[in-house]
Amino acid sequence: MKLRMILILVLPILILGCAREEKPANAGAAPAKSTGSSPGDAVVDIVTRRDAVEAGKKARATIDAVQARRQQDFEEALGENK
Repeated sequence: MKLRMILILVLPILILGCAREEKPANAGAAPAKSTGSSPGDAVVDIVTRRDAVEAGKKARATIDAVQARRQQDFEEALGENK
């Protein structure tokens, strides 16, 4: 009797849960840009997230340039105070 009651209560929940449509995690994200010419290259770009890697490398170069400039300014300031 209890098993039947549990099934009656749980079954609709399971059915409703399975019927819900899941939204993709990156629904608002722009599609990856392909740098290759073939569809296979596009798949590789998406799987390896080449656009994200290239953006990360560009950001790292910018950060390095800013840090070098700050270090130069710091050394100049120390030189003037001596």
